[in-house]
Amino acid sequence: MPTERLYYEDSFLCSFEASVVSMNPVGSVYHVRLDRTAFYPTGGGQPHDTGVIDAIRVVDVVEQEDSGEVVHVTEGPVSSNQVHGEIDWPRRQDHMQQHSGQHLLSAAFVHLCDAPTVGFHLGMETSTIDLKTDRLIPDLLESVIHAANAVVFEDRPVKILNVTREEAAARHLRKESGREGILRLIEVPDFDCTPCGGTHVTRTGQVGLILPRKVERYKQGWRVEFVCGERASKWATKDFEALSRVSKLLSSPFDPIPELIKKQLEENKTLRRERLKLLDDVAFFRSQELFRESKVVGRLHLLCRAIEDQDMEWAKLLARHFASQSNAVGVLVIPGDKCQVIISTSADSGVDANQLLKTCAQKFPLRGGGSKNMAQGLMEDKNAIRNLFEFVEQECSSK
Repeated sequence: MPTERLYYEDSFLCSFEASVVSMNPVGSVYHVRLDRTAFYPTGGGQPHDTGVIDAIRVVDVVEQEDSGEVVHVTEGPVSSNQVHGEIDWPRRQDHMQQHSGQHLLSAAFVHLCDAPTVGFHLGMETSTIDLKTDRLIPDLLESVIHAANAVVFEDRPVKILNVTREEAAARHLRKESGREGILRLIEVPDFDCTPCGGTHVTRTGQVGLILPRKVERYKQGWRVEFVCGERASKWATKDFEALSRVSKLLSSPFDPIPELIKKQLEENKTLRRERLKLLDDVAFFRSQELFRESKVVGRLHLLCRAIEDQDMEWAKLLARHFASQSNAVGVLVIPGDKCQVIISTSADSGVDANQLLKTCAQKFPLRGGGSKNMAQGLMEDKNAIRNLFEFVEQECSSK
């Protein structure tokens, strides 16, 4: 028999009395069915409620679609047939704010952009709606948020209507429902009316504030991330604190910060290009010196060198320039807990850098890969560097 759902008529109901219909152990938890409940089960993009039944913690709430029953997943067994349930009110209130805010936001996107919501997810930190539209939502977001929040500030009533399908058809619903029989509608007069089985506030002012977090392309439309109510307050405080730190670092008021950061990023790109050019020039001249200092093994010029206090960017430039010379084979190692190894070979050396790395990996704790003329990897034993160099020399002497 379907469970009587008390939250349908009163989302603010925090405690209730009920009779136990059944209780079954399932692994380390219990599945408890009641004749009536105020616990909301996961569904419609909204997570389940938590709380206690006779002081036993409820960790999940699931709807059985075939029977209409609500299953309460508890950490232990309940000890009587008549029980007292308590909803985790802060969690319920948060979900009500997010879900009601979503209705207002989705309605605003329809009114201003003709962009219907095709997906909704209420997450732990933020919520998202997915919009089906080709319009550039980022350009329209400010006006949409303003329209939705205007309805919040007007503190309009949020009505629960139980109507027939014929009565619902006359109300110009924002979205259709596939359910049969009596439909539960959530209505904000002169703004939104849509079928929904979730928990909602009784007045729009209780949503608090709708604050956008991110807009991005998603599939064939757009995904909008947002927060409402207490979450909006917390995120606004975090944003203020972060912006204050940036303001202090830049010695600037808030408004010019985006342009200042843009300017600094452009300057950094220019400086990085100039640095790479200088680094490349230095690496070229240093590679010439190292080529002259390299060991001649047969017809090859072999360079085996550990380079301290250098990064991979410098090592790769040095390796590339060294291998641009005739009959060159270079093995550069940056020592550390995990040594970075680069093997570079000239086209006329007859040595395949990637194959040489694989050959070394058969003898040393080395893994990596690359191309015929440049390969790199990590070696976990820094004490094996000398032995690695000796092994490479032996391999090259046979060429």
